[in-house]
Amino acid sequence: MEENIVTTEATTPESEATTTATEGTEETTPTETTAADPTEGAAIEAAEEPFTLRYKHEDISVSRDEAKRLAQLGKHYEESDKKLLDDLDYIATLKGKSVKDFVRELVEGDESDYREELVAQFGEDSDVVKDMLELRRQKNRKAYDEAVTNRNAAEKQAEEEAQKSATAKLAEQYEAVRELFPDYDTVDKVPDAVIKAALKSGDLEKELLRFELSERNKTDAARATSEKNRKENVGSVASDKVDDGLLSVFARGVMGA
Repeated sequence: MEENIVTTEATTPESEATTTATEGTEETTPTETTAADPTEGAAIEAAEEPFTLRYKHEDISVSRDEAKRLAQLGKHYEESDKKLLDDLDYIATLKGKSVKDFVRELVEGDESDYREELVAQFGEDSDVVKDMLELRRQKNRKAYDEAVTNRNAAEKQAEEEAQKSATAKLAEQYEAVRELFPDYDTVDKVPDAVIKAALKSGDLEKELLRFELSERNKTDAARATSEKNRKENVGSVASDKVDDGLLSVFARGVMGA
């Protein structure tokens, strides 16, 4: 008669936490917890870290978005507004005035002449003078706002037309140079960086050649670095190798030979 042997396992906290598969029950697998990517937190911190700027002999803190906006304003000033300000400064200096005072006189000069006409007609203390001046200011402001809106619309349209023209020119250039660059046999294979640069410079072939040269230099640099590391690793292994003669002497000593 066979003897039934029952093996009893000690219960431990680990075994209690483990789900065992039995008849009539489904086997469950512990849910894996995905560790948070530490680089995500670092990226968020970097994005939220304020920038310190020096303005009028004082340090001020601004957000990353505000720093980008200020940089764009500075770029616009360098490319367009600075020349206009230099011209105003030149004229104002010759007249013995600051730019601020000079511009203020230009703005208020026409209104001053109109006010004198009203005073001559209605008297210095007449409310009509004040009302007419305010009405004129509102009229001028409305005309200014409309002029700015029309100007911005015209500039936007000009930019769109220039973009279309540049894109059409780029398409023509692509058809002319595609045989020179077989790796870019379709437009979608041309890198975005090359297209952006070509739209700006107007020369697709030059930008493709520049890109190819840059990529080749990167490949050569990576190959040189890899070769250097390989040689250093080989040298390290060679220096760590023990001479066979020394091993033989050691073996004979151990064996008493």
